Amino acid sequence: MGRAELNRHEPTDIPGARVDAREPGTGELLGMRAVFANHSYRSGGALEAHFGLGTRETVDIKVTLLSGKTLTFPKSRADRFLDLNLQTRQATTP
Repeated sequence: MGRAELNRHEPTDIPGARVDAREPGTGELLGMRAVFANHSYRSGGALEAHFGLGTRETVDIKVTLLSGKTLTFPKSRADRFLDLNLQTRQATTP
């Protein structure tokens, strides 16, 4: 499993962002998640994207913001929580 949290960017840019997990080298789409702050009436949720990645050790992560801007995090480690800093384009483990 892998989980990515988006932060350190304009707060209005994150909700609605699309997060893709792709196979390094081939670019094959492994999973896609849309990030939403609300999940049902009068509720809120974390700005996270969770992927089941099996035995993979690395994946390429691509974030597409509503503005159309894309950010990539190549060869990101799988099987952990990653904090994606959209300003510095670094993926770290908190």
